[in-house]
Amino acid sequence: MVAKAALKEFFKLYLIALAFTLAIIMLGALLYAGFMDKPLLESMRWAFIIGIFVLLSVGFVTILPFSEYRYVRGAGINPAIAHEGMKHVKSGRDSKKMGIILGIIGLTLFLIYCIIFF
Repeated sequence: MVAKAALKEFFKLYLIALAFTLAIIMLGALLYAGFMDKPLLESMRWAFIIGIFVLLSVGFVTILPFSEYRYVRGAGINPAIAHEGMKHVKSGRDSKKMGIILGIIGLTLFLIYCIIFF
C-alpha cells in the first residue's frame, strides 16, 4: 500500500511539473514569435530544444553524488571540515526527487518534440 501511495505522489508531481513546463515553453515560444516576427513552429522548435537540454542537464546533475563527496578535499587540512562532513554523511542523503522528475520531464519533452517535428 505504501508503494501505491508513493507512485500516486510521484505521478501527481510529474503531471503538475509537466503542465507548468509545457505552459512556460509554449508561452515563451508564442511571445518570441509574436515580438520577433518569426514563424510559431520555428519558435516552438527552438523552445523545445532549449527546454529538453536544460531539463535533461538538471536530471543528470541531480543523479550525480556530489553532495556526499564535497567535504573530502578539505578534510585533511581542517578537522572541522571532517567533522561537518561526518555529520552530513550520518544525516542521510539529500532528497533528489524533484531533480529526477525534471529529468524525466526532459525525456517526455524529447518524445513530444519527436512526435511534432519528425
